[in-house]
Amino acid sequence: FNRGGIIVTYLDLPGFVPASHVVGISRGIAEAKRRELLESMVGKDIDVRVIEVDRQRHRLVLSQRAAQRSIRAKQKDKLIGELYEGQVLDGTIINVRDFGAFVDLGAADGLVHVSELAWQQVDHPKNIVEPGEEVKVMVIKIDRKRQRIGLSIKQLLPSPWDSVEERLAPGQAIVGKITRVLDFGAFIDLGEGIEGLLHNSQISEEADSDIVVGNEISLKVVSLDVQRHRVSLSLANSHTDNQE
Repeated sequence: FNRGGIIVTYLDLPGFVPASHVVGISRGIAEAKRRELLESMVGKDIDVRVIEVDRQRHRLVLSQRAAQRSIRAKQKDKLIGELYEGQVLDGTIINVRDFGAFVDLGAADGLVHVSELAWQQVDHPKNIVEPGEEVKVMVIKIDRKRQRIGLSIKQLLPSPWDSVEERLAPGQAIVGKITRVLDFGAFIDLGEGIEGLLHNSQISEEADSDIVVGNEISLKVVSLDVQRHRVSLSLANSHTDNQE
């Protein structure tokens, strides 16, 4: 090897892999680390791909990175072809974004959308998972044409809706915290992963100023739809409630 890369034999022909095409060497890597990595590869067999034929110097220019991408693409095709919805896999969180977390499944990456991280309202995925964390995920969607895998963590956790009727019932008084305010009403955190809707029709003009994200308010359960995961709420002692 030399500072520029590694010298290899490919099909009995001399070849050269530039350092920029060696897996593990990135721009800005420390010189000592660069040399250590190149030296560690001496005597080892590696997968490479021809990227240029240098006829004048009678050698091949090769890429380990390109070979790795090609191998991973084939492995990804194989994995996606074998996956099925409902399958449970082990993976590692590799990236956390506002909209969800990417999981390395070995041969391919999948996405756990923020709505599939937990049963409770998630402000940001980083509050639930972090890069390097090992997780169990369920395959919930496979787009073979676009090679995308949709995953879920919450589907492997106990659903709070399985026991919601033990906690809530129509007519019951309850205190909740406002998590979101939309044009049609406010979503209320009722605890233990259950969220309910306080529709605008249940909010009087006098109470409108209290409907602010973060406020805790007294409520009454209007209806409970376990199958559709919905809880309808009204304000406790509201004008609309008194009319009923």
